[in-house]
Amino acid sequence: MIALTNKKIVMKNYKEMILNGQSEVINISAEKLWEIVGPGFADAGIWSTAVDQSEGAGTGGFEGAEFGERVCELNTSGFDHVSEKLTQYNVAKMELAYKVQTGMPSFVTFAENHWTIIKVGENQSVVKLKLTMHMTKIMGGLMGGMMKMKLKNLFQLVFNDLKVYAETGHVSKEKAKRMAKLSNKQVA
Repeated sequence: MIALTNKKIVMKNYKEMILNGQSEVINISAEKLWEIVGPGFADAGIWSTAVDQSEGAGTGGFEGAEFGERVCELNTSGFDHVSEKLTQYNVAKMELAYKVQTGMPSFVTFAENHWTIIKVGENQSVVKLKLTMHMTKIMGGLMGGMMKMKLKNLFQLVFNDLKVYAETGHVSKEKAKRMAKLSNKQVA
């Protein structure tokens, strides 16, 4: 006997990947860390090794957000330029989310990153990231595992870059090396 229910069966025409990550404790207040991540949304290129250059675009669209979009030149194999649009920005909760509008490989049909700053002590905080990606079924199946590994490594690089910059006001060793490499290319 087969029991039938009235539940809907939803068929996805994409492969979904969700990655969650959390930094180690960053020795700075949550409010100061938020200033780097939230109001400093357009300035990721200053401190992130993965972002060679970034700039804000468009109007905020959210209370407290100076820009509604960001354009980044990346230090990432497979794609080097992305345009991102804020989809959430909440000063009180110290969280923001943005989706990638252009610049992802063609088999990635949707990518959104969600950042949350959390106070863990008087002058201690962490950042949580949640990346949601939709990929075409075939290429997502073929490339998903490799992308997941690369993105996990990228999360760790971003967390380290942010920790160093937030705690010292200086870029990480990795970012400094990347900046030197870019300077040498421009001179040549």
